[in-house]
Amino acid sequence: MNFSYYNKNTSNINFKNELYSFHPNIILADTVKYQSMGACNILNYTDLDDFKEDFIVTIATRRWGKDGEHDNSMNSLAEQYKLFEKFNKSKRKSRDELIFMGKFKKSINSIKNYLRIEDENYLTEYNILEVIPFYKEDVLKLKLQDFYEGREIQEVYIREIANEMIAYENLLSFDMSVEEHFKYSISGDDENKGFDFIKIPLWRFPVFKGITYPQIKHIREDLKPKLLPFKKTLKELKDALYRLSFSENNMQQIKQLCKDKMYHNIAHVQESINDSLYISQQRNKFNSEQGADFCLGIASAETLLDYFEKTEIVLPYVANEIKQQLAKHIALNTTYIFTYYKIFIDEQSSYI
Repeated sequence: MNFSYYNKNTSNINFKNELYSFHPNIILADTVKYQSMGACNILNYTDLDDFKEDFIVTIATRRWGKDGEHDNSMNSLAEQYKLFEKFNKSKRKSRDELIFMGKFKKSINSIKNYLRIEDENYLTEYNILEVIPFYKEDVLKLKLQDFYEGREIQEVYIREIANEMIAYENLLSFDMSVEEHFKYSISGDDENKGFDFIKIPLWRFPVFKGITYPQIKHIREDLKPKLLPFKKTLKELKDALYRLSFSENNMQQIKQLCKDKMYHNIAHVQESINDSLYISQQRNKFNSEQGADFCLGIASAETLLDYFEKTEIVLPYVANEIKQQLAKHIALNTTYIFTYYKIFIDEQSSYI
């Protein structure tokens, strides 16, 4: 069971929603890939020393170049980098040029320190520092998002999302914004007509705060064997639904497949989650009425691509190009499974 999460810094998704998704995704998935701003924040912190000067300049100007106070200094930094590159390419460097290059490298090191402190504070606030060891273990797969918002990154999304959906080895992972943009029906019940996707609530977690890496690891390892029957039937459901179009004609069959494959495997996993010592500590230590539901969604391929467009992760022309790429391999009304994570503030699921 592998998940893939996409986001970018100019989408209309609340960034906190993404950060809250790291813990449950890591606990439940065999691997989870993030190509997102959260991934950037982690990689900016863990791999900062490996970044070349041009990328450090890009990060700094993107982060601090639009706040008014640092406009001039960021413009100056960009100009200095151009000079640095020019001198660096020169085979014979004058004394002044060498002095300039030394000072520029010193400035870059200072910027790295500021970036590291800023990212550490940010990751600490959302308890993300504790998931970094999973990146080292290759459970958490992070892809550095290009900071450029032009054609380059859009081309990346065309390739990656299309290939992801054609291969269909990972389940696309979203956040609670999916319910803001689409109508859903819980388990496909008939009372809600004209829905865009079927929602299957799976398990309830606390919102993780102050949890440590060893505790997350313990929860993950403890749940692994208990998730095996669910993972087996999830694969069976995924394969069966993939052969069906997400249409009114097939809705009864889709609902029956969900019922046959899913529901008997949900309760015992929730019992294991509730029995977990560290999850109980989270509930007791913090607000026991705040938590999150981990859900499955079932929808057409086209609806999933519409999600990327409506949340502004991709531009409209990109969504269309992905649809064209996908249509060469499958029908756009092919039924897909995805996951998402929804925060609530009380036991009646009054969501934030």
